[in-house]
Amino acid sequence: MIEKTTPQREGKQNSLQGGSPQSDTRDNTTFASESYTSTFSSGSDDPPQSGSSPTLEDQQEGLPEEIMRKTYPSSNLVSAEDELFEDLKEHSMDDSDKVIIVNKNGKAIWAMPTVFHQYVLQKLLQIVNKCSEEEDPLLAQADIPLLVDKKTKRCRYPDVSIWGPGRLEVEEDGHAGQKFISVEGMPGECAMNPNVIIEFSLTNKIENELWKLQEQMKEYVEDLGTVNLGLLIKAIPVKGEKCPSLEDLSVPLAGFDVYCFRSRVTTDTTSEPILKYRLGTDEATTVIEISGRDLGRRNPADPVRIPLSAIRRVCEKWGLKFKAETTEDLVGIDQMCRNQKN
Repeated sequence: MIEKTTPQREGKQNSLQGGSPQSDTRDNTTFASESYTSTFSSGSDDPPQSGSSPTLEDQQEGLPEEIMRKTYPSSNLVSAEDELFEDLKEHSMDDSDKVIIVNKNGKAIWAMPTVFHQYVLQKLLQIVNKCSEEEDPLLAQADIPLLVDKKTKRCRYPDVSIWGPGRLEVEEDGHAGQKFISVEGMPGECAMNPNVIIEFSLTNKIENELWKLQEQMKEYVEDLGTVNLGLLIKAIPVKGEKCPSLEDLSVPLAGFDVYCFRSRVTTDTTSEPILKYRLGTDEATTVIEISGRDLGRRNPADPVRIPLSAIRRVCEKWGLKFKAETTEDLVGIDQMCRNQKN
């Protein structure tokens, strides 16, 4: 993703509200996307309305014609983003307030996350922020810039960022917010990096999502703090089926796979999931556990636990379907989860 907002003091008002450690997680959570801002209330019982899929013309509206016609190297996310960023600078659009990405066909578009994606992020924020304590706070927020390059001010935007107490400071309203520090080569102060980032993917190809997470975990300004852990929660369709869409919500999902990357660790092979959740498996063993050490908590033995069944229920509430796999598949997955827990 490309956007002008850098994690500097003067840009702090652009942060999306994910609830501070002392806030009531029932508050409305605002998610800003590339072409609109939607406010979702966690207490709302009204599911979003399905709409028609936007055309490429709709997704590119307002972009320079040269950029609209161009096809970027979609097989290489880093090269594509770098090339797009240079093109945006030529058109004085690196100061755009909106998020521009390269899609799977190599076309530059305004990013348009689905409502399901938005609500999953909201649930993740709620779960993490409920684990915050006054003496050992945590802060989770969505779509906050992670500075990649001090010279160009280029940023990435993890779905969810989590800060531990060492990277938080008490603000004027008494709530804990991102801590800002001075960094050589940057004007003013910059927000510290999160301790942990989380990505959620419903429909994108797993190869692209793993590549994106891997790049985020090795390409950032380390002067602002090490990103200890990166997690990807990937929705998995039932065997032989494609992923559901707003146009066809009847296509069932089987569950989720969870992938993990450590800071600066690179691999040339596709990672295997560290955890698999399928409808019908033992829900007590299919919980993402982020250690207190990775979160930078004062008590390293105090983790955050994210039940994948809670993510499933959010998706079901808004119209997505889940279907249990065969007994043989479930037994294998359940045993894998038990082995990992032990």
